[in-house]
Amino acid sequence: METSARLLPDGTILGILRDLTEREEAERRIRRSEAFYRTLLESAYEVTTLVDEDGMIRYQSPAIRRVLGYEPGDLAGVSAWSRVHPDDLPVAREAWDQALAEPGRPVDLEVRLMSASGEWRTVAASVTDRRDSSSISAIVV
Repeated sequence: METSARLLPDGTILGILRDLTEREEAERRIRRSEAFYRTLLESAYEVTTLVDEDGMIRYQSPAIRRVLGYEPGDLAGVSAWSRVHPDDLPVAREAWDQALAEPGRPVDLEVRLMSASGEWRTVAASVTDRRDSSSISAIVV
């Protein structure tokens, strides 16, 4: 319950009592849903990377540790292109351009990425432009 009171010009008191049960239950459902999806993402075997339209990495899921040896957050603000093998850049750019041309449609590719130890690792990836999604607003790799 939420209460408030105000003294009116004629000297009477105006009191308001509001039941917040529905709002609090909706907030609990949202928190549970967010926790569910966060746990799902953090437990996934595959790496999820969010990249802005300029190719800068905004987020990488914890699986990046297992796949490439980086800690989540190590590459935030780094160009995704800087981790792609030079010989694979044309394929990666073509997939990127296709994904941006058809938002929501995943484009699959295989590229070599530099690991934290400096080794090249071949990975299968999918690029999907989800900038139209208010909850993601990024390119998902």
